[in-house]
Amino acid sequence: MISINPYEIVMQMVNFLVLFLLLKRFLFKPLVAFLDNREDQIRGALADAKESKASAEQLLQNQEAALKEARLEVREMRKQAERSIQEERETLLSKTRQDIDGRLKESQKEVDQQIAKAKKEIMDFSGKLSVSIAEKLTEETLSDAQHGAVVNRYLAKASQ
Repeated sequence: MISINPYEIVMQMVNFLVLFLLLKRFLFKPLVAFLDNREDQIRGALADAKESKASAEQLLQNQEAALKEARLEVREMRKQAERSIQEERETLLSKTRQDIDGRLKESQKEVDQQIAKAKKEIMDFSGKLSVSIAEKLTEETLSDAQHGAVVNRYLAKASQ
């Protein structure tokens, strides 16, 4: 039959209590300390990750702002370069026009001088020719004074 021995029950209770105390001291306390330490490390890592994420987002925003500013600067530099090129083009065009106008005036002056010279030569030739024709028609030779007077009369009529 089954017999209940109180001594064995007490001894098993004492054994259980000793085992419990030993486990509590050597197993549970280090295990709880380890788990607490691990939990603190995880919380710290999460906090660091949040800070890193916030820092990265701030850095990203700063870089985007710098990029936008750089684009604006490039755009402004391009506009300035275009304005400078346009001004240079206008300056060169103006100088070229002035040079062309100067050369045109010089050429016109030369042409006018040549025309005046040609007119004078034509007038002289015409005067001599007309005197020559007049001599042949009248069949007499004119003196130099008469010749000059006829040429001057003819030139005066021709210039009018």
